[in-house]
Amino acid sequence: MACSVHFWITCSDTRFGEHVRVVGNCRALGNWNPEQGLRLTTTASDFPVWKSVGTCVVDAAAFVEYKYVIYREKSATMRWEGTPNRSLHLLSAASQSCNLQPGAVMVTDRFNTLPFPDRMRLFCQPAPAPGSVERRGSSGGMFPERAHPPGSQRPEGVELFEPTMRVRRPSHSTPTPQRSASLSHFAAIDPEVTNASFEDVLSSGVVNEPEGLVREESCSNLFFDAVQTQMPEESKSSKEFERRYALLGNGPLGEGTFGLVWRCTPKEGGDERAAKMVRKARLNSLEKVYLLGEDGEIATHMTMKHPHIVELFEYFDDSHTVTMVLEYCHGGDLFDAIVRQSRVTGCGLPEHQAVVATRHTLSALAYVHRQQVVHRDLKCENILLARAGVPLERNVFKLCDFGFAAHDRGEGLKDRLGSPDTVAPEIVAGSRYSFSADLWSMGTLVYMMLSATSPFKAATDADVLRKVRAGCYSLNGALWDSISAPPKHVVTSLMIIDPNLRPSAEETLQKAWLKERSLSPTAG
Repeated sequence: MACSVHFWITCSDTRFGEHVRVVGNCRALGNWNPEQGLRLTTTASDFPVWKSVGTCVVDAAAFVEYKYVIYREKSATMRWEGTPNRSLHLLSAASQSCNLQPGAVMVTDRFNTLPFPDRMRLFCQPAPAPGSVERRGSSGGMFPERAHPPGSQRPEGVELFEPTMRVRRPSHSTPTPQRSASLSHFAAIDPEVTNASFEDVLSSGVVNEPEGLVREESCSNLFFDAVQTQMPEESKSSKEFERRYALLGNGPLGEGTFGLVWRCTPKEGGDERAAKMVRKARLNSLEKVYLLGEDGEIATHMTMKHPHIVELFEYFDDSHTVTMVLEYCHGGDLFDAIVRQSRVTGCGLPEHQAVVATRHTLSALAYVHRQQVVHRDLKCENILLARAGVPLERNVFKLCDFGFAAHDRGEGLKDRLGSPDTVAPEIVAGSRYSFSADLWSMGTLVYMMLSATSPFKAATDADVLRKVRAGCYSLNGALWDSISAPPKHVVTSLMIIDPNLRPSAEETLQKAWLKERSLSPTAG
């Protein structure tokens, strides 16, 4: 008996150029081939709900297993959800008990979430009639959900296909590989992380080290009591944003921990911009300080006017959402630029391209430090390319995301936050730190640009941070033998354990590799 199935999933993890597919063990879902899976679509008004278009016909008597996949069309790369296989059995005892007449059913899910401990779900509510419109919020399912009958078992011979994201996945296999869950704070790491020596790390070894880069998620140490602070007066409301700007595209450019980034354009005319929408409900007291406090992201970013820093034009604040209107960089980020290059050559960026990105980023960093600000989250994902379709050596690189930035007025900083692959060892150790922490991160960026790998490859965040704390990285091997001495000197001068021995951003710009190579006027 055939049955038409419609899939609706809440998934806010997609980035620009990606969509969601349903892939499973039947022909209608591609027989586990993602390229032939069922494609879902969304719109600006529907997001983060993705819906199937057309008809997906399955055998109502069959035991269907499936997963959702975030798929990037141009590169045919993908990211599987990390949950066990989902299941659907329409002619089970539960479906008969609710008098389901197979014909059309609706499946509603959340990406990477299974609500039932037995990992099986049954959806047996008729789908909307053709042409009907049902509005669904992003906070819950539109139809009731039932657990699969406890006595039901997966039939023998059914292939159990269970890709996972529980390890750090290399960039050669996915467009935006991510850890399954970043650390909420560095204090959660085993004490050995802060006590390990270089020799300890070398002797211990790490198994299953991934190749390539892993897309970073920032970490913050939010374990102390909520901080009360005076917030700035609210600016214009979100209604004012909606009156003045129109969102563009069928989905967001990206999704962060607290909100979404959309393309937008002024209704009165003008260049495209990016709207970063932060949901206040996701913020705790300290995170609100980081965003809206006197020394927070908005107040700090508004003062940053530099050709290699993404400009924050204005912001809108209401009781539920903060929307920041930013300069839109069309070329994506440095992380994706490195990954694209590594897929073609197996190596990182050529030196003549890496030097441009390094100079632009150091120029921005020197300016930030002159304002007495420590960025604290310098990484490839936070370096954007201004132009699309322009060679890297003629592009413009811009620093973004001041969410962790803070002023240092002479006393140093103590907050333990950053991103595992790029955070400075003194931050991991819990020592007081300052501007030189950003220079360590700059050294990791140069390393990643040249090699398309992390200096601290490891299977888990804890292993990464053990290596960071010990300063355990290497410039040996065939790849590094092919790179000239000047860029390697930049790396080793910045990635040194003692922060007092690192050069400043201004001093680094005077090093031979960066000083001797001229840049074209179009590159800035």
